[in-house]
Amino acid sequence: MKIRWNRGVKGLFFFLFLSFSLWATGEIREIEMIGVNGNKISSEKMMEDTGPMKERKEDTEVIPGKEEFVEKVSEVPIFTSVFQKGNALFIQKQYEKANAVFQSDFSDMKNVFGAATTDRFLGRHSQAIEEYTKVLQMNAEFGEAYLGRALSYRDSGKYSEAISDFQQYLALTQGEDGYLGLGDTYMAMGDYSKAQQILAQGSSKYPNSNLMKKMMSQAYLKTK
Repeated sequence: MKIRWNRGVKGLFFFLFLSFSLWATGEIREIEMIGVNGNKISSEKMMEDTGPMKERKEDTEVIPGKEEFVEKVSEVPIFTSVFQKGNALFIQKQYEKANAVFQSDFSDMKNVFGAATTDRFLGRHSQAIEEYTKVLQMNAEFGEAYLGRALSYRDSGKYSEAISDFQQYLALTQGEDGYLGLGDTYMAMGDYSKAQQILAQGSSKYPNSNLMKKMMSQAYLKTK
């Protein structure tokens, strides 16, 4: 069984509205589930400011034949950062445009992470891996960068590298998506016994995860 990570389902990385949430330390989590159930981008969670600031613009207009004035109120999005603009485009599924925006300023780790994630969604895994690596050079404890890179390694067939990154992600976060990603990678390799072992560990921590149960059942059937 191979879970498709790039057009997702879950809602944690609901990696599907890629939005990111900034931790107090300045780190980000993708909103959609970057992995599990399709895509968590979780994590995604949301970004520091969930969206652009709104500016209320008011003007009055006389309606012909009426003495009343009608107040027209329009909301104009004001982006206060490159990241906000890129994130807004991602939410609209304009991945190429979002990527170009993120690429315009790599002085901010969030933008590098955004570029990596959009490249991953676009199937440009080599580029995504390079960018996730840059993020980790900026912050070696940013778990979501390990998770994103693991997903790109996995979708590139580089299973050993994917396993290493999933394990690092689990060491940092113990996140459900880490167990699912690691289990799925072992299944893709045909190592169903190891997949069962990992998924059993994940199930003990996340007993209400239906996807974990489903994957465990499939791994079990493959060993019969």
